[in-house]
Amino acid sequence: MAASSRKGRRTKTRKAGAGKAGAGKAGAKKSAAARKGRPSARKAARARVATSRKRRSAGRQATAAHKPTGYTTVAPYLIVAGASATIDFLKQVFDATELRRFPDPSGKVMHAELRIEDTVVMLGDAGEGWPSAPAHVHVYVSDVDATYQRALDAGATSVQQPVQKQDEDKRGGVKDSGGTTWWIATRVG
Repeated sequence: MAASSRKGRRTKTRKAGAGKAGAGKAGAKKSAAARKGRPSARKAARARVATSRKRRSAGRQATAAHKPTGYTTVAPYLIVAGASATIDFLKQVFDATELRRFPDPSGKVMHAELRIEDTVVMLGDAGEGWPSAPAHVHVYVSDVDATYQRALDAGATSVQQPVQKQDEDKRGGVKDSGGTTWWIATRVG
């Protein structure tokens, strides 16, 4: 029983389950367990959080099992007219590293992968059932002006000269010969 005050008078109230018929010692034990329940509820909550963290951590550690090491979870896949020219463009403009290339017997690129800093870009030549599709890709670079100029020197056409608008990025755009528009940006603000 616990004491409480109501309008200056002291009255006694009973905890749930205490004093009911047939409760006896079991009721008292249950009441003691209920008092202990608060700390164990906190412990249970902490355990749930720890388990959740372990699952997330295990998910990050298990990435090697479902994707190649060093690959991001999301990667652009470009179907272009002239994949070899796009590969050369990416190497010249973004210092891309070619990871692999699978040509068909005629020399068309069935699949290729290039790394630009921390991201892998996948691409292939258009073909029967796989038409080229215009795409836009955004790339952060250390010097937007120099990269924009390299892109023009590599044969791209200007979509927008680098300019800072409402956000912290200075951004320009170019379109390569394969039909992909590359938005190039450097954070300046």
